[in-house]
Amino acid sequence: MSDLSLSPLSVSLIIPAQHAAQRSLRRSLSLTPPTFPGPAESLAWHRRSLSESIVSTWQANPAAVAVALQLPADAIDARPAGKIKKTLLMARQMLEAKSPESARLRRWSAAVLGMSWSQSQLLQVMEEVEPMLAAAMTVVEQMAWLAVGSYVHMQALLQRAGVDDAAGAAMRLMLGVETPEGRQVDDWAQGLSGEAWRQRWGHRADFELDLARPRLAERMPGDWPQPPQETSWQPSQARQLAAQEQERVLQKAGWLQRPALRKQIDLCREALQAYGDAGDTLAHVLTAVRRWCLAAAAEGAEGDRIHQADEIFQLEIEEIKQMLTGEWHHRRHVATQIATRTAVSLPSAGRTARALGIAGQRLQAPGVWGEELPAAADVVAGRIVVTPRTSAAWTPYFLYMAGLICREGTLLSHGAAVARRGGLTMLISAERTVGDPMRVDPAQNPLKRLN
Repeated sequence: MSDLSLSPLSVSLIIPAQHAAQRSLRRSLSLTPPTFPGPAESLAWHRRSLSESIVSTWQANPAAVAVALQLPADAIDARPAGKIKKTLLMARQMLEAKSPESARLRRWSAAVLGMSWSQSQLLQVMEEVEPMLAAAMTVVEQMAWLAVGSYVHMQALLQRAGVDDAAGAAMRLMLGVETPEGRQVDDWAQGLSGEAWRQRWGHRADFELDLARPRLAERMPGDWPQPPQETSWQPSQARQLAAQEQERVLQKAGWLQRPALRKQIDLCREALQAYGDAGDTLAHVLTAVRRWCLAAAAEGAEGDRIHQADEIFQLEIEEIKQMLTGEWHHRRHVATQIATRTAVSLPSAGRTARALGIAGQRLQAPGVWGEELPAAADVVAGRIVVTPRTSAAWTPYFLYMAGLICREGTLLSHGAAVARRGGLTMLISAERTVGDPMRVDPAQNPLKRLN
């Protein structure tokens, strides 16, 4: 299975939920409904569709949005329209609606995880899975629109205020933002035990959208390294740097520009936090859906239709419904699907024109390539780690590395949220440059291999 791939069951659930979320977002923004692609193109299409919604409503420069979402420069087919005051009003309304909706979704997830799985419970959750996934993804989509849109709009306000290096200033203003991804590292850095960490964050996974992949609570490594004595992870210092940067840019701005700029900085920080919380809520919902899938597999095993639990992920949601309602009551009804179906690989959005600085200071250190999780902490200690992407399974290693370069991702990626929280030097760049030493400057976006 490729790193970014979806099992057949995940395709039948996740892709329609993403489409429903996009329809809901565009409807709320009074934009034209999107045209949906096939499953294999869904990941790249989703990012482009989101970018077009942002450009249209936030009066945003398409080039700036393309960098934030790491899209090719010519990928966005949209132009600014509408009034920014209306957009800011909608943004505030979405933020106010997020908390009660997230609370509802988490209550549902907790109820599902607590079930003993009678036949009636299996059938009840069967009817709830799809609308709950669509609701959770709609909140994530709204918060992504808000977070990226507010960030790019903040950059534009900084430029109008005459702030030198507006992109670098925007990056520094967001240092220290607290999100679930950052709290995962905070908890480990503060000495939370492995079992306590697993109970708090075990609903996360390497690639959470794929329901076939175990959550960390199911297979959390038992040999995570303990926090080092010295670390580049400095949340308190990151918050102080953000406060200093805010004071600097407000002094630079004219007195007429300061109120709007201050409000936009606050909105952007709140939006990044809200996006992280929405993603964590989605992870809870996905964990509950996975638990229901495994309960359905157990039900199928009793009738000899399912031989191994992971076979359930080879079926599509409508086929599982037929199995649970008794229409498919024999192994022959599912044998062909289980034997022949494969996961759907999700290609990237395409090569981007520019790197994206996320956090941290100019840094020179040895580099190391990490295709997967490091084998040990000393592999990354004091080094700039170059890797495709990160996940919650990387949590303890953030405390050892000197810096991070992700070859894939966006302003909202897992690694970006972690780096902002702790002020860890980070760049998103498609280059696979690894050297000894390397030089990274997130504020200017250059990446150099010195030898």
